Amino acid sequence: MILEEVAKDVEKATGIKVYARSIERILSSLLVTSDFWLVVDYSSEPLPLVAKAIEILEKRGYVKINSGIVLTEKGKELIDNLGIVEVKRLRCECCEGRGISIAELKDVYEKYMEIQKNRPEPIREYDQGYITPTSAIARVAFAMENNDIQNKDIIILGDDDLLSIAIALTGKAKRIKVLEIDDRIVNFIKDAKERYGLDIDVEKFDLREPLPEELIGSFDTFFCDPTETLAAFKAFVAKGIATLRAPRCAGYFGITRVESSLDKWRKMQAALLDLGVVITDILPIFSEYENWGFTQETKAWRLAPLKELPKENWYRSWLYRIETLDGFKRLNEKISEEAFYSDEESSCV
Repeated sequence: MILEEVAKDVEKATGIKVYARSIERILSSLLVTSDFWLVVDYSSEPLPLVAKAIEILEKRGYVKINSGIVLTEKGKELIDNLGIVEVKRLRCECCEGRGISIAELKDVYEKYMEIQKNRPEPIREYDQGYITPTSAIARVAFAMENNDIQNKDIIILGDDDLLSIAIALTGKAKRIKVLEIDDRIVNFIKDAKERYGLDIDVEKFDLREPLPEELIGSFDTFFCDPTETLAAFKAFVAKGIATLRAPRCAGYFGITRVESSLDKWRKMQAALLDLGVVITDILPIFSEYENWGFTQETKAWRLAPLKELPKENWYRSWLYRIETLDGFKRLNEKISEEAFYSDEESSCV
């Protein structure tokens, strides 16, 4: 079957596990958009996989690339024969599909918007990219719905999203600790703390190093957005778990489908279960990222079949919430793997 043949060719070329369903999702996305970045978004497949699939589909005569990526008559015939239908997102317009209202945090949102407008721009060195203000406040609202902020000691491992500021503005947390490697962000949070009277303790720290012992088992809730390699997952999420003080404490983090296949998701989820935590929630397409200014320096740009900058936000992550259970493990190891920021599925570094 054609889909299996294309999948096999893509897998051989990329080293990423590819399924016939992967190719079907790409073709389904091409029924609604010719924009490469949106095809990646709608298909929910890793960008290197999508780029190579489009290249192979073009060679086989199913798509053509000019001002966009469009299906040929041969491609349309294939879709008709296979019964492939266009991808649809039937999501609530009021909450942008998150299922979370931020109405009660209107004042927090407005103040956060004022503070973050002069934030440092993302830089490629640390694989940065920040979520939209609405995404940040929605994340806070969801954590508050679970009582994971109110009167809690909170630690944030990497904070280019400035989530610490959003949480501090609620006035609900008992303590907020931030570990951040980028001096610019550390100084920005310190300045906001002084200027707006926010209760945040922030320090520069490289999460590849073991955490200070005084932070182990000292918090109720952690937040992070790990770089999506297994090594970085260990550095961020495993260390986040290590900071939690007892069973039934919570952690929040985002994982994309742009840089993590479902096979990688399975490995991450297995690692979580091995650490003695349970996944309580996975909220789809929850966090939307602003387009970053270094797109043309990334692997994604090199792979893109059309060298056009994204016109819309296209990079999104699923929000995970986990809880510790009795007997959970605390790992606090030095991470020395070379593949910290990049693997075969990475594209935005």
